[in-house]
Amino acid sequence: MKMAMCHPDRPHYAFGLCRPCYDRSRSRARYLANRPERLAQAKAYYDAHRQAKRTYDIAYRAAHGQERVAQQNAYAARRYVARTGCNLDEVRPFFEDDDKICWLCGRDGGTDLDHDHLTLRVRGWAHGGCNRIEGLVMSSPDPVRLLVTLAAVAAFREADA
Repeated sequence: MKMAMCHPDRPHYAFGLCRPCYDRSRSRARYLANRPERLAQAKAYYDAHRQAKRTYDIAYRAAHGQERVAQQNAYAARRYVARTGCNLDEVRPFFEDDDKICWLCGRDGGTDLDHDHLTLRVRGWAHGGCNRIEGLVMSSPDPVRLLVTLAAVAAFREADA
């Protein structure tokens, strides 16, 4: 009995290969030979159904928009909890609420959910700049002096502009 060159312990099937290796090589060759034709068919199908898919997508988003937003908010809350170690029950209401009012300055448009790093209590939404200033003040050995310096810098920038 003639043995295969690919696997000397298996019997020869064709072209010096055993049956599994032969089948694998033939299917790969067939795949490569038919690839341009299959790609052309896929493109033709996509082009023929493009408008139907777009219509379906628009209808689906209209019907499931709120559900999708809720899923995204839940995912964002879980990511925040994983990153910070805060309690999910405390974090979830902040992501479900549409109002993102900065707890430091009271203006709308807070982008960072702020929390106390010692107690892991969530404080609320804060602007990036407000959050940085709060962090500087809380970690400063002389917070009053730091606040006076920051106020002077802000006044200088306003006078310069």
